[in-house]
Amino acid sequence: MGYWKSPGIAGPGGVVTEQEIQTWLDWLTRNGELEEGTFTTSDVYTNEFNPYANGTYDPNSGPNGEPVEEAVQ
Repeated sequence: MGYWKSPGIAGPGGVVTEQEIQTWLDWLTRNGELEEGTFTTSDVYTNEFNPYANGTYDPNSGPNGEPVEEAVQ
């Protein structure tokens, strides 16, 4: 699998993008599992409660907003 990254959200802090959700809506519509226009991206996701998306935490910070040092290899 050359393109597999992970089962999670790729963006820092788990911030969901409209494009990620639209990809799935388009795919489900193409496969006949959803009628076109059944849902919009804002119907199925929100970043409202994600502190990394709303500016509370820096996207490169830890789970409590603390600065994270880069690992030295």
